[in-house]
Amino acid sequence: MADIKPRVQITIAIIGLIGVVLAATISNWDTISRSPNQTTDDEKPYSQNSSGANSPNVSNVKGDVSINIRDENAAPNTSYLSTLIGKEPFLEKLPAPLMSTGFDHVQINDSSAARRLTAVQVKLSLDPEMARTLDPEASFSDLHTFAHIEVYKSKQDALERSKASRALLIARYPEGVGLEPTTSETFCINGYPNFWTCAGSRGFTYAEITLSPGSNANLGIANGVLSAMLKYGDKVTALATNN
Repeated sequence: MADIKPRVQITIAIIGLIGVVLAATISNWDTISRSPNQTTDDEKPYSQNSSGANSPNVSNVKGDVSINIRDENAAPNTSYLSTLIGKEPFLEKLPAPLMSTGFDHVQINDSSAARRLTAVQVKLSLDPEMARTLDPEASFSDLHTFAHIEVYKSKQDALERSKASRALLIARYPEGVGLEPTTSETFCINGYPNFWTCAGSRGFTYAEITLSPGSNANLGIANGVLSAMLKYGDKVTALATNN
């Protein structure tokens, strides 16, 4: 019986040593198996999500973190905007029977456009099938258009261009001209029966279309083209703001 007690003590000591070694091995294995960039909750830096208007929206996806900062007051890079106008495809919906066929260079001789950064012509043509459907007799053969978009360094410059254009057209055609204030940003002037000119500014762009003949039936076409051009300006401005 005297030999049993030391043996029990030795056995207990060996079991305890094995337990210590096993625990150390498991801990070491956990450290090795963890990816180099992975951190535990205790190791992660403290972060706070602000509810301010300009705070980032952070979405965590396994293996990726994307941060989108939205600022409604952010201004576009107008130099970049001026290069995008005419290069970004014109995909905005136009009133029938018109369709866009691209862009072209344009020279603007109006003195009120002197502060523009650039200007492009929006080339329009008739969709033959649609023209025949809407006008079986003449297929809109007498419809002529000239449309263009200008880019300005500031919203105020674009707005001043619109105001000056409106005043100039009223002064140039004082008799028999009807003014159609389509929105707070745009207007249409009618030199019946010769033409419709619809123009206006939105943000950093000014757009204008002249369409003939100036019948009442063609006002919707002219106004629809203007609306499409301003929407195109909005799209390109957004691209120039996000880059």
